[in-house]
Amino acid sequence: MITHRFTVYGDPRGKGRPRFTRRGHTYTDQPTAEYEHAVANAWKGEALCCIESEPTEITIDAFFKVPTSLSKKKREELFGTAFLHKPDADNIGKIVLDALNGLAYQDDRQIDRLTVNKKYVGSDDERPRVEITIIGGGT
Repeated sequence: MITHRFTVYGDPRGKGRPRFTRRGHTYTDQPTAEYEHAVANAWKGEALCCIESEPTEITIDAFFKVPTSLSKKKREELFGTAFLHKPDADNIGKIVLDALNGLAYQDDRQIDRLTVNKKYVGSDDERPRVEITIIGGGT
């Protein structure tokens, strides 16, 4: 088994809904496409290899910034706790899986376990980010 870990810095995003042209064709909205590109570039930047057809496990840890509008005491209470707002965990998983399809693994149908955790960053000094861990066979 091979374990790959990499980080995508910036505010975590969820997969946007498909958009439709007047003629009924679907397309991906620009913010979603840009984030998928950022995830793919983070993978490529680590020069990681593609996991072949073996079952694959993915863990996604999404870290969100605590709002600066809250009091210092309230912000400190939220550090490291669950983030219970949008984007939804399933949409975070979808945007990451779609971005890595064909890069980190041959096809997302080989993923047999997906875990998405949403938390506030641990301190004012930490940056919002998504940490991705992929475990599976490899080349």
